Amino acid sequence: MILVDPINDTTDRISWGWIAVLYGVQTSNWLRTHEASRLTGLSPSTLVRWAERGAISQIAGARRKDNAYLHPELEVIRCVTHKMTERDGPPNLRLVKAHIEDVVYNGFR
Repeated sequence: MILVDPINDTTDRISWGWIAVLYGVQTSNWLRTHEASRLTGLSPSTLVRWAERGAISQIAGARRKDNAYLHPELEVIRCVTHKMTERDGPPNLRLVKAHIEDVVYNGFR
């Protein structure tokens, strides 16, 4: 999906992540890169990499710092990671991918 901002004459591209699709996350609150990084404990480059791999949704801006990430989706990732590891800390892509695969093949339990 391409969004055009007529005021600033910019074009941003939304890519949807698996977590948003599986959990039916609606577009609501998007966080800028620094806010998403602070919330999750992930670096900005990690957020970009996860979005490129389809794990999370992203609005790609002209510069990396202009990217935006779907807040409810990041909260789901935090909860899933905490539940799987029983500890606090930054999410782990390996665990998130394992969770996505489990839900796709086995459904929610």
